Amino acid sequence: MLTDEAELRRRLHAEADLAEVGPAPVDAVFRRCRAARTRRISALGAGAALLAAAVAVLIVRTSGGPAAKPPGLTAPPGSGVFAAGTANGKRWWLAAVNLAGLRPWCLPGVVVNGQNGDLLQPGFLRGMAVGNVAFLAPDPGRPAAGFAFLRLRPGMTCVAASLGGGTRLDLRPVTVSVCGQRFRLAGFRWPRQGVTRITARSAQGHPVSYTPPAAIFDPASPFQAGTWVNVQGAAGSAAGGEIGSGRVGGTPWRMDVTLGPEGECFTAHLGRPGDLGSASICAPVSVPPRDVTLTSVPFARPAGAVAWYMGTVRAGTAYLRAHLSDGRTIRLVPVVLGGRPYIAMGVRDGVRLTRLTLYGAHGQPLADVTSFPRFK
Repeated sequence: MLTDEAELRRRLHAEADLAEVGPAPVDAVFRRCRAARTRRISALGAGAALLAAAVAVLIVRTSGGPAAKPPGLTAPPGSGVFAAGTANGKRWWLAAVNLAGLRPWCLPGVVVNGQNGDLLQPGFLRGMAVGNVAFLAPDPGRPAAGFAFLRLRPGMTCVAASLGGGTRLDLRPVTVSVCGQRFRLAGFRWPRQGVTRITARSAQGHPVSYTPPAAIFDPASPFQAGTWVNVQGAAGSAAGGEIGSGRVGGTPWRMDVTLGPEGECFTAHLGRPGDLGSASICAPVSVPPRDVTLTSVPFARPAGAVAWYMGTVRAGTAYLRAHLSDGRTIRLVPVVLGGRPYIAMGVRDGVRLTRLTLYGAHGQPLADVTSFPRFK
């Protein structure tokens, strides 16, 4: 499974290096774009520019049909929202936010409906003329819709996404500021048929396009693992390091975390150096929690399974007390990486975490948590 996924990701980035430039089918799109841009320029004197900046970022148009009115944004200015819409009667939105929980750290990223974060990479992938592109299938293994966003290169205009069902979305980029940086972003929701092409016009006036691999939208593909697929990643990890260690039944363990294009990846190591077993899990970057956000990883071994609990805690947490089903209490101290306070704990087979109490710097209780992820 890991080998197949690695090969698919290698092919994904290899195809990114072959991003297409200016095929004939996009000409009609840009003719319409030029006409629309002329109309917008003539309307600027009436204040239309201010209206465009404050509301809709997405125009939905089916092939050959008239353009629908773009959905308005309900979020206040400065909220970071750059795309929004309604699907099946439910509102969705994409926003640029700070995924670090502590000041002065700042990790710019994108969230869907306030969760499922993805880091915004500082650079652009070589060969991707449009810019950085990311796709998320939040319900892996089932044919369903997903979300996508683009960080556009400077000067890109006339951005559109062609969907598998024959619909074309004319995207309206929005410039947002987060962590003292400005990002020009566009986003949309894609149907179960996926995305067939993304087109734009470069700053030099040339039509460019990108065709994402079909495997991204295949429910049987390892790409649909509930994490963001980033056709980007010009830079490496934003943060990483050890967040906890200890012993289970006399066997040492260590937990590491990495924040990067693959998301928030936890890797547990069990055993002494040279004789290590490991288990890993990657997920979208969690938003700074109100109390605590935990992930669990089980690890089978001949001497009995080991379970790890790891994740982030709220800002201001000085230490925690973890109450276990065998009557023990463990004191945990958060480790800060990238402005995110992390904890990690390992327990032996048959022992469960029953309560987690967070305390402030003066020993005052901040929160008492009793609901935790279960192992399957």
